[in-house]
Amino acid sequence: MTFSRRLLTCLALSTATTMTFASTHKKPAPPSTTPTANVASTNALAATPPAPAAPTVTLDDYMKDLKSELNLSASEQQEIQSYYVADGAQMQTILNDDTLSSLQKYQQVSDLRDARNAKIKAMLNDLDRQQTFANIESKYRVTLTLLAANGQLVAAAPQPNAK
Repeated sequence: MTFSRRLLTCLALSTATTMTFASTHKKPAPPSTTPTANVASTNALAATPPAPAAPTVTLDDYMKDLKSELNLSASEQQEIQSYYVADGAQMQTILNDDTLSSLQKYQQVSDLRDARNAKIKAMLNDLDRQQTFANIESKYRVTLTLLAANGQLVAAAPQPNAK
C-alpha cells in the first residue's frame, strides 16, 4: 500500500512540478553569497519530501468541467459518470494490491482507463468533442487516480430539491 502511495505521490509531484514550471517560468534567483547555506537548505529539502496532499478536486468537479466544455446532455453526463463510478472499485483494488509491482499496477490501471475512455469517445461521436474530452481527462488523470486509490471515486449523493 505504501508503495502504491509512493507511485501516486511521484505521479502527482511530477505533474504538479511540470505544471508549475510551465505556468511560472521565471529567471532563477542570483546565487547566494554563502554557498554552504544553499547546500544545507537543498539537503534539508531533499531529506524531507512533502506529504502527499489529499485531492481537493472531486468527481463532481470533473463532471462539471466535462459538462460545460463538451456541452453534455443530462443522459450523456450520467452515462460518463457511471463509467467512472463503475471503474472506481476496480482501480482501488489494483492500486492497493501489494502483490502487484508498480509496472503491473500502471499497466492494469492504464488498460482500465483506456477501455473506459474508448467507450466515452465512442459516445462523443464528434471528433472535436473527443479531442476536448482527451484534453480534460489528461488534466484530471492523476487526481482521478488518487481519488480511486482512496476509495473516493464515487458520485456525490443527490441533492434534495430546495423549495
